[in-house]
Amino acid sequence: MQFQATPLQKTVVLVGAAIAAATASATPMVDLAGVQYVQYGDGQSYSMPFAVEDKCGGNTSGCQYYVQSSPGQISNLVVLATGTNNGPLNSNFAGMDNAYRTPDGNGGAPFFRSNASTYTGTQGTVNNNNANTWDSSLSALKGFLGGDQMVLFFNNNQINSGAGSLQSLAAWGQLSITNAANQVVGVYDFTNRGQQYGLFTSGLTGGVFMGDPSAYSSGGIGNPLAGNNTATDYVLSGGSICRLAGTPVPCSAPHDEEVNHNLGANNAAYAVLFPELTSQLNGLFASLGDAALADYTLHVDVRLGCDPAADQATCTAAPYGRELNNGYEQLFMGTAAQVSASGVPEPGSLALVSVAVLGLALAGRRRSAR
Repeated sequence: MQFQATPLQKTVVLVGAAIAAATASATPMVDLAGVQYVQYGDGQSYSMPFAVEDKCGGNTSGCQYYVQSSPGQISNLVVLATGTNNGPLNSNFAGMDNAYRTPDGNGGAPFFRSNASTYTGTQGTVNNNNANTWDSSLSALKGFLGGDQMVLFFNNNQINSGAGSLQSLAAWGQLSITNAANQVVGVYDFTNRGQQYGLFTSGLTGGVFMGDPSAYSSGGIGNPLAGNNTATDYVLSGGSICRLAGTPVPCSAPHDEEVNHNLGANNAAYAVLFPELTSQLNGLFASLGDAALADYTLHVDVRLGCDPAADQATCTAAPYGRELNNGYEQLFMGTAAQVSASGVPEPGSLALVSVAVLGLALAGRRRSAR
């Protein structure tokens, strides 16, 4: 993270976290406290199928971690990227960009990034709206979150037959916040940290099982290292992960579970949290009014597939490919329960704010009419 907080700013962040926990709605989409994750830079990537197994006994019915993502399931959420060109799925709240357009089928582009060629418009206006990022005013974001924290869900929709290398996909992301003067006040990376491209269970990648995002510091706004399969900032998405007695292990080792994370377009394979970003947002939400928040902007730079700057020979090489090959990948935003530093949900006794504030937060979550 690239955000050097002064003592006053740190106090604001802590107060903001407490207020946000106190005002959180009773029904966030997921509560990820106690769920296994892998740390990639500033991000914590949670396996949804393993969460279903661990928290719901493998029963998807009524399980909060079984996140369906067909157009009808996510049309009332915030969609950052999708291959579907139909409203209201690709239209977001006022003060946000619409969903960027990912490739929409087999034979499409092998690489996606948010840029002018995939841009589909903005609802209303966004201060300092960048050409190469999905953008939202913090006032619009606060209204959607309604006191919960932001969680990003991702579909892995690669070809689900043939070689295993066809099912994996390279992914990288960078989230940043700018103030009214377009000064960058926070940068958060989802990155493999220049390590080997592969499954985190090898121990050679930038993924750290149950790692600490605060141990990572972003180098600031910039492009990822595309590199090759020996050194890259791109994270491997998809593929089979194995566990033994609940602990991830290489699939070549003894194991009692094996789950393919190439789940298709109808179910999210991963949920990603950025705890430090959440803390900064909570501080800003608590310290600034909506008028000021309208001038602060969240920017999301997401890239999927075979980066043109990468060693192209590695993009389809076994055992893990990189390029998009089936289209319709989706990145969308939902809500997760706020948690304390210990990872335990804050108690309801913190709810000491006014009913009026809570009412505004809940009302803000409702999607505007199209």
